[in-house]
Amino acid sequence: SDVCSSDLVLCSKQAGHAAIVINRPEKRNALNMEVATGVLEFLRECEADPELRLITLTGAGDVAFCAGNDLAEFQKRADHPGPMREFDQTVLRMHEAIRKSNKVVLALVNGFCLGGGITLLGACDLAIASDRAEFGLPEVAKGIWPAMATTTVMHQMHRKHALWMILTGKRFGAHEAVELGLVNKVVPHADLAAAGAELVREMTAFNPMVLEWGKRMAAESTQMEYGLSLDHGLSTSALFRSLNDSFAQGRAAFLSKK
Repeated sequence: SDVCSSDLVLCSKQAGHAAIVINRPEKRNALNMEVATGVLEFLRECEADPELRLITLTGAGDVAFCAGNDLAEFQKRADHPGPMREFDQTVLRMHEAIRKSNKVVLALVNGFCLGGGITLLGACDLAIASDRAEFGLPEVAKGIWPAMATTTVMHQMHRKHALWMILTGKRFGAHEAVELGLVNKVVPHADLAAAGAELVREMTAFNPMVLEWGKRMAAESTQMEYGLSLDHGLSTSALFRSLNDSFAQGRAAFLSKK
């Protein structure tokens, strides 16, 4: 079912899985205000769906995943601090909604992933890339630096690898992206959709609460000192078990009365 308010974002839901497709192939799926707003609205709807385990995110066509922020949007807003800030804040909220979503978000990187596309990829939990995908931060050659993508790569990659991306602007392929920790695995271009569908099929069989708590705990543990995070892991695990036991008992009691 198509549940997005914008033609630039195609959304569907079925059997524990939601799909988001950025639908601007002629613009290499660049992010503009309408895309960011459409993705944000759909993510809010997904949050409230207890059956959903997994959201896949990809770009339309077979050339680009996301080539970054739309330069036309920048030109339109560049001389107006209010509208420029509004765009920046909406894109930031979209990235944070992906990163903090209570669902697992899987990127299917089907082509160019550049500039702001790297931030979008960084917000996702898991990523499978086509062997045709290309990655990079080309901003330096345009006389700017990638604001949010700098933070993304500095937090997620080895310092030297991140600085190489930020300061040289060089592009690299999908196999190198695996080595650098940007994506989990590479598959032949023609197999990308099938590889995504297979992982979705496996993961939608999991308890949605386990996935939600697992994602949240992983994020929380990185904010803590190691010993403290082990302790936090144990206490959260005990809480989770007690909640699930009480759910199971409550459900059994309710059913036995019927």
